[in-house]
Amino acid sequence: MLNPDLNINVLSQAYAQNRLIVIRNIFLDEVALKLQQALEGLDWFLEIKDSIESSILSIPLADVKAPDNLLAVLDNSEQPLDRNHLFFMRLCTNVEEFNDKYLRDFADYLNTEEFLAPIRKIVGKPEAKHVWVEATRYDRCCFLGTHRDDHHPDNLVAFVLNLT
Repeated sequence: MLNPDLNINVLSQAYAQNRLIVIRNIFLDEVALKLQQALEGLDWFLEIKDSIESSILSIPLADVKAPDNLLAVLDNSEQPLDRNHLFFMRLCTNVEEFNDKYLRDFADYLNTEEFLAPIRKIVGKPEAKHVWVEATRYDRCCFLGTHRDDHHPDNLVAFVLNLT
């Protein structure tokens, strides 16, 4: 699935210099198109979390009464969330909820040696052994606050596949 034209050595050098890298066309075009189509069919959940409470409000997007105003969900929620300290509002689904075989197979592929070996080389982390997968979508009113992805000791590198 990886684009065979990727130059792993050049990408590795760029990552070593900047500790950040954008890999355009990491997958072949037909893979990206199939992923986009599979993602459109997911059962999405609206998730809202503030930076004070540890709980997350999570409701099926299909149950949102005003999808054009996602913030209105807070008005009808029994869960106390501080509107002035929201950390994220996003549409999300976990890998366990992937209802499309191609999407499940893709998530499994991300944990194969075929994918992990070149990624380990690019980021210089030979100990990397697992990719945690979720799908998130940011529509109107959605956002993600400033954060770091090192909140768990097993997190070595953050990898975002952007399909915009």
